[in-house]
Amino acid sequence: CLAVLISRQHLLAPAQCFSESEMRATTVRWALLGDWNPLNPYMEHDCDAQQRCSHEPQLTAIDEIIVHPNYDDRLLANNLSILKLAQAVATSSFIRPICLLARQPVTYSSQRFIYAGFALDESIAYKLKAETQTQSTMSCRETLLRQNFIRAAFALSVYPVCGNSNQTTPLVSGAALMGVNVENAQPQSYYLAGLLLSMTSQNNSLIFIRVQPHIEWIERSLRSMTAVE
Repeated sequence: CLAVLISRQHLLAPAQCFSESEMRATTVRWALLGDWNPLNPYMEHDCDAQQRCSHEPQLTAIDEIIVHPNYDDRLLANNLSILKLAQAVATSSFIRPICLLARQPVTYSSQRFIYAGFALDESIAYKLKAETQTQSTMSCRETLLRQNFIRAAFALSVYPVCGNSNQTTPLVSGAALMGVNVENAQPQSYYLAGLLLSMTSQNNSLIFIRVQPHIEWIERSLRSMTAVE
């Protein structure tokens, strides 16, 4: 799974990555930040064809994982978790927290967003980035039914976000769905709109976990985790 940096010491990821069955199968101890090309040794600089190179990635121990207390995998409800790192990361132009707050109310239906992350196919180098057009509520329900998320399709209070894309390569769960904060008709920053739940080859359909409705829980959890220090 991918996780998104939301402060210098915290990341946001799908709760499904840390379910009881997942945690029994593997032990999660580290987070790798700033990696760009998964085919290269993970603690070395990554460079593109023009020899423009990133900074050295940072490997940081995970100190604590909090799964949303109301996570329900059948309804796809509250599918979020927060990872606290053992220490704050050094920010740079390659490692930087994304904004959580959108400056305007977020409309998830029939809107354009950007999403980015690593491919499931481990032979593909570099992160991928593409646009998605989000679906209407009715179209999203049909997408969920096709993917056998039957209970989630009719649980409108916890509705996920669905989209279509011309990018056909499936990405790892947790890839960031991003909107753009605009001020005076100029783009100012990205904000985190969602996290990728799944992607299918049928119509290149994507299903995302909404982040914006959970901002209050995220901020309350960050304050609680910091207060314990």
